[in-house]
Amino acid sequence: MKINRRSTLAGAIAASAAGLPLPKAAFAQAFPNKPIKIVVPFAAGSATDLTARGLGAKLQDILKQPVVIENKPGASGQLGASAVATAPADGYTLMMGTNTTNAANGALFKKLSYDIDKDFAPIMRCVMGVNALVVNNDVPARTTAELVDYAKKNPGKLNYAEASASQRLSGEMFNKLAGVKIERVPYKASPQALGDVASGQVQVMFPDLPQALTQIEAGLAGRVRAGRHAQGRPEGAGRRHRRGAEGSRDRQGDDAGPHGNRAAPARPVRRLREERDRVVDEGDQGGRHRAGVSRT
Repeated sequence: MKINRRSTLAGAIAASAAGLPLPKAAFAQAFPNKPIKIVVPFAAGSATDLTARGLGAKLQDILKQPVVIENKPGASGQLGASAVATAPADGYTLMMGTNTTNAANGALFKKLSYDIDKDFAPIMRCVMGVNALVVNNDVPARTTAELVDYAKKNPGKLNYAEASASQRLSGEMFNKLAGVKIERVPYKASPQALGDVASGQVQVMFPDLPQALTQIEAGLAGRVRAGRHAQGRPEGAGRRHRRGAEGSRDRQGDDAGPHGNRAAPARPVRRLREERDRVVDEGDQGGRHRAGVSRT
């Protein structure tokens, strides 16, 4: 049977008049109908990775489809972000975005490999966290004030490790507020950086609090200790936190949540947003409550 434009149009009009659904594009099928991928632009074991895995497990239970976590660290999250920005715009590839990928990179790099406003559609914000200050125990300082005093009396002896824009901003904010100069040592991944702080190759770091506590509770408490619950004004008063860490009102932290490709159909983003309360209220997000990260 020969099908021409006129017969096709007539069929569509007839179907519409009869109240029958018109043929839809493939993306209009029930979402999801295949596995979803969440790209984490940071290394496995990072706070963002833990959050993504908790989120993925809950989404998998709710949506009844596999959720795959893929780590693409590098260039302060740019590699992972670019991979999602250039992925097929079908709603099945998401980025676990953070303050680093969404805001700080734009201020720290002259040219980014992606455009956060044009390339991505935010879906939900899962958690808010804070950065901690950890130091190697060979540094003769047991309080933040002592660390500042040691840095001032021993210029050039302290370095801080950073593997994200958030950690870098924490370090530079600390330097500015304390009036010290602790040199930056860039890393590709936070777990490696924190391991070097534990071994003494680098003395200071401002990781996400979950990373700090994970390392300490894994048996590194004798070599790495939590200094501050949140980096901020070195002499500022604040409430006490677990393990004797000092708190501050001047906090540098990070948010995390999935983002879709902005060019994707609206249905997948809308479907995921509909599940926001179930995901965030019931999902573990990598043990966020145990790790000092709160729901937004």
